[in-house]
Amino acid sequence: MKHFNENDDYECNPIRFYHVCTDGEDNGIVYTSENDYRQAVTISAICAFKANVKIVCFCHMSTHSHFVIWSDSYDKAECFSNSFKRDYSRYFVLKYKTDPVYCGISAKPIVIADRYYLMNCIAYVLNNPVAAKITSRAEDYRWSSFNAYFSESSDDSVPIERLGVRNIRNILQTKAKLKNSGFRINMDGSIHLKSYIDYGIVERIYGGKKEFYRSMAMTDSAVEEMRYVSHVVRFNDTELYAEAQEIARRKYSTNTLNLLTKERKIALVIPLQRKTKASVERIARILRISPKEVKRYAGLIEDVATPSEK
Repeated sequence: MKHFNENDDYECNPIRFYHVCTDGEDNGIVYTSENDYRQAVTISAICAFKANVKIVCFCHMSTHSHFVIWSDSYDKAECFSNSFKRDYSRYFVLKYKTDPVYCGISAKPIVIADRYYLMNCIAYVLNNPVAAKITSRAEDYRWSSFNAYFSESSDDSVPIERLGVRNIRNILQTKAKLKNSGFRINMDGSIHLKSYIDYGIVERIYGGKKEFYRSMAMTDSAVEEMRYVSHVVRFNDTELYAEAQEIARRKYSTNTLNLLTKERKIALVIPLQRKTKASVERIARILRISPKEVKRYAGLIEDVATPSEK
């Protein structure tokens, strides 16, 4: 694949940037634990290598994932998108013994037509946790590529070639041939962020850390203020999911939310809201039922949500 030169003419360059998003109305929560997020990171890195595309940035939220990638063909970009959805859904079904996720979500790659759009799209993706009020600073969110750029993080990783085929399969849970991937493996078994993210192109596009942070702030008029003003969210989505599991365990002697009937899920709404003060929309997302159903069966409880969640 030809390397992208940021000075090339966008109209003439065979390389194109794409925005890929797995968002959808009926997703529900698809990442319920740290291991789920870790698997999403691993699966996306492997899918990008197999499809011969480069990930520029990513952010995995509880209900969806965002990517900016570059490729020399639309087909390769679409192959990455479809492979990620399929492989993560397969993992999810095997682990939770439930229905597949990302069903009916097209996640068609959207061409990023110019440099201005590219810079804003990268900022938009990386600012998702801030916009969702999960954290007040994008760099504090663990499941994005934010900290790959303009950083000198310590590196105790080892080249994947040193591990051997059997060890690679055991660590990454894949049969993919990754010998020429360039991946480096961290001590905890994860793929080192800088070994599969094209952080260099982001650093060249923005030119410096100051411009990079300024772009983050410009994606939303409230983002700059929230970066410097402490904002505390009582429960992130993973913690909220854990609370719902605990209530289900006490109420129904099970913590497997996906196996509960809709009526039993709805019965969890009020005790969960009282405990966490989460909004109707967030609770509906966690329980994988629609906000309309929550409001219809459990009553309008939105008014008691915390101001930061309204």
